[in-house]
Amino acid sequence: MRKTLFYIFVRRTFLLFTFILIIFYFTSLNLLKYFYMQSLKENLKNFVLKIKDEIEEKLEKHEILKLQKEVEKIDKYTGLRVTLINLDGKVIVDSREKPEIMANHRNRPEFIEAVKSGEGYSLRFSPTIRKNMLYYAIFLKEKGVVLRVSFELIYLKTFLVNTKDQLIRLFLFFYIGFLFFYSIVVWFSLKDLPVVEHFVNELAKGNYGGKVINFKIKGFGNMIKELNKISEDLLLISKEVEYQKKLLKLIDLIEIPVAIFDVEGRLIECNSKFSYFLKSEKINKYFWEIIENFQILELIDRTINLKENQKQEIEAGGSHYLGQTIFLRNEQRVLLYFVDISEYKKIENLRNEFIANISHELRTPLTIIKGYIETLEEQEKDEEKRKFIIIIKNQVERLVKIVENILNLSKMEFMKIEFEWINLKDILLDIYRLYEKKCIEKKLEFSLNLTEVPLIKGDKFKLEQSISNIVDNAVKFTEQGQIIINLKQEDKYAVIEIVDSGIGISEDELPFIFEKFYVGKRSKSKTGTGLGLYITKRIIDLHNGKIEVESEINKGTKFKIYLPI
Repeated sequence: MRKTLFYIFVRRTFLLFTFILIIFYFTSLNLLKYFYMQSLKENLKNFVLKIKDEIEEKLEKHEILKLQKEVEKIDKYTGLRVTLINLDGKVIVDSREKPEIMANHRNRPEFIEAVKSGEGYSLRFSPTIRKNMLYYAIFLKEKGVVLRVSFELIYLKTFLVNTKDQLIRLFLFFYIGFLFFYSIVVWFSLKDLPVVEHFVNELAKGNYGGKVINFKIKGFGNMIKELNKISEDLLLISKEVEYQKKLLKLIDLIEIPVAIFDVEGRLIECNSKFSYFLKSEKINKYFWEIIENFQILELIDRTINLKENQKQEIEAGGSHYLGQTIFLRNEQRVLLYFVDISEYKKIENLRNEFIANISHELRTPLTIIKGYIETLEEQEKDEEKRKFIIIIKNQVERLVKIVENILNLSKMEFMKIEFEWINLKDILLDIYRLYEKKCIEKKLEFSLNLTEVPLIKGDKFKLEQSISNIVDNAVKFTEQGQIIINLKQEDKYAVIEIVDSGIGISEDELPFIFEKFYVGKRSKSKTGTGLGLYITKRIIDLHNGKIEVESEINKGTKFKIYLPI
């Protein structure tokens, strides 16, 4: 492998370096030619400016013969051809040919440019002397003539030939020296390649996690670090793949529908039971592409957005399920599973129907009994007998209230939420106006602090009912101090705070205040059914929110309601 890599590397380096040298050679040659031409042009221009005054002087004196001899003399010593042309293009003086036999020059490009802009250059073949020439012309406006100087390009050719030879010798010297030096460097650099070869072979066999060691070539440290990192990453990937295979086998054995999504919403894995909810079984598709049930879509979307565990009752295909999600923070995954509660719902419905019927049947005779007892109370004059009648009356009233509570509770179990976009500020303003008068009568400081929060989806009437229950308790159990309602946003929740300075709730009672029919010890003197806070929590739960409470005896209570945005 070392020899193979060596020869491949040297051959490719040879071709690359050869290509670079060829480009550099032609580029250098063209640059030399360019700068040589620029130098010639500048020299011609300087030369013309030197002889210009003398030419003008002789033209002014009409010494044409002297002028002819002068330009021939200049040509002899400098090798520069000098020509004087009038505006008609007729040659007046030329250092190499007789003016009378020369063709008209009005179409020569350097002549045209000089008359037009004051000076002109041209590189072309001269038909007069049949040679390639570089021309520079200047317009002597006061004399009405064009002074032109030209240079034979045979000298340029000689210069380029000599330059080519020198460049070739120079490049060959560097070329051979570079290849010799580079070959030695590469040979010594690749002598430890068997170490890398063994490492790559191990990777090819699937033996990940190894490292390249004893590799002593300087300058390859970063490459070796990257190779070792690739080995470690492949080991992790192989473990992840193995884990995924085991996980798939495991969840396929589970008898309930289970699926795993990433935080982008793509389906990673699911068992065969979950396929009942899918319109497509393609992995790595987004959940909204493969699931049609709106309740399931909402459950997954809420879990991803809030990054919290969620649960919701789902109805699909005539069956009822309890859908629950677990947000796996470390893996950044969402685990979704369903429990079939259809039988439970049937039993619950039968139970609620039975309770509702019994309660309804009990209410009528109890109402009749209550009426007769009230009549007996009014007619009985004996105080001893009235005492027993009043006891019976109070117990009947208690039975009537219990029956009414059972009926209300039965209705609560079937409560449905009508979702719409609502503004919590409007709800809180209505509640504030409702209880403002009561607070003034009790001389309580009542304040409302509202900040801008986004609209939420919910049932306006039921949310107002649940919040009113808490505010009503705050007014009822606060004799002095203040009641504060705050609205703000925390992360992806709209948060409503109801704070009072009332009698408070004892620490041992706090875990039970949201239970059915629970009445606190300190509120037994007050009227109440023990369903207010239970109904409040039930409504908040149906909105996929949560409610928290903090309280201290004789210092007040704070309720916090979290509603998802």
